[in-house]
This record gives sequence, structure tokens and C-alpha cells, in this order.
Amino acid sequence: MWDEFDDDDVEQPEKRTNVRVSGRRVFVDYRGVEILDHSDVVNLGHLLRRKIASGATVRVDVASVRSLPSGFFGVLLDGVEMGFRVRLLNATPEIQSLIGYQKFVTNGEVHL
Repeated sequence: MWDEFDDDDVEQPEKRTNVRVSGRRVFVDYRGVEILDHSDVVNLGHLLRRKIASGATVRVDVASVRSLPSGFFGVLLDGVEMGFRVRLLNATPEIQSLIGYQKFVTNGEVHL
């Protein structure tokens, strides 16, 4: 069963991010957010570095996201280097074009 992630150390302005954790699976939901900002990247990095065991699968839903701050993919790639399996779900064409390597994109899901 998925548990809501609630941590006083992670700032969630206007509840922009919904994070659910189930064992070694983590789901980060940015649905309804069109533009991610720096605080979103900082919070995601904090989540990956301090709250999740290595080897976990992290799925990030970016269905409504049209713009990412610099550093977003860097945080995700840091997660990969820490041993996480990272998937971007429902990546829009705008987000897919930012990746640059279409070989990572399958049916709107980005495998890093």
C-alpha cells in the first residue's frame, strides 16, 4: 500500500508535490504543475539523498509539466548514480525534447 510522504524537512509550497512511498517504490507526482521551480528540484534532491534506500525505483509523473529548471535532470542522474532506477512518466513533448537522447524515451516514459 502507498503511504503519503510527510517530512518537515521538505518544503512543499502550496502542496505542489505529492509523494507516495511503498517499500522500495517511490512515486513523485507533479500533476497540475506546469512549471517546476528551484525549490521543487531541491526537495526532490533531498528526498533522493536522505529518505530513500538505494536500489529503489523512483517514478516521477510530469504529465502537466512544460518547463523545468536547470538542475532537474542533474538531480535525477545523481539518483541514478546513487543506485536508483528513475522513470519519468507521461513526459510531454516539451520535456522529451529537453532530454536530447530519444533512445531513452518509450511511449512517453523516460528511462534514465
